[in-house]
Amino acid sequence: MSDIPSFDIGKYPGNYNPEDTNVTDLRHIQSIYAVLQWAAPKKVAEFGCWDGATTSALLESILSGVVKRVDLVDLKFRPKLLELVYKWFFVTKYEGPTHQYHEQHDAVIIDADHGIGAVADIATAIYRRIPLIICHDVGEHAACDWGPSSAVGLFPAGGYSYAIDQEKREGELTERGL
Repeated sequence: MSDIPSFDIGKYPGNYNPEDTNVTDLRHIQSIYAVLQWAAPKKVAEFGCWDGATTSALLESILSGVVKRVDLVDLKFRPKLLELVYKWFFVTKYEGPTHQYHEQHDAVIIDADHGIGAVADIATAIYRRIPLIICHDVGEHAACDWGPSSAVGLFPAGGYSYAIDQEKREGELTERGL
């Protein structure tokens, strides 16, 4: 496992809180970082940022030289996220509804809405033929209504291959699915 890229999330204090059930779990944040290192997308968008735990994987990908630009998209940015990214030159922010954001990217991370909004974001990414689409909360998680988990069926219809990690692990929230 040592050859799988990872980073020290401790460099981003306050942005990852394992007690916060709204945050992506550490295993999935590290998985996102590893996938970005492997796929090497130049321009990445994150839909739904919360306090910036997943964003930290994007910032580390900028530091590694793989990602050149990150666009953060959310209805309303939270103070911890704004504090995290305020001095990053290659990070732009779009505050507003995701359906009004029309930039093209090499990769998108979708964790914004846990209902029909997520389905719309995923369908739009497939329609635009974005090469890499990463979605959080695609498992059967009670707080996610039906959105992301039902959207998984769109991937084969769009010609995409996919894998899901939603294994329940002690002390983690991986059953939410990535």
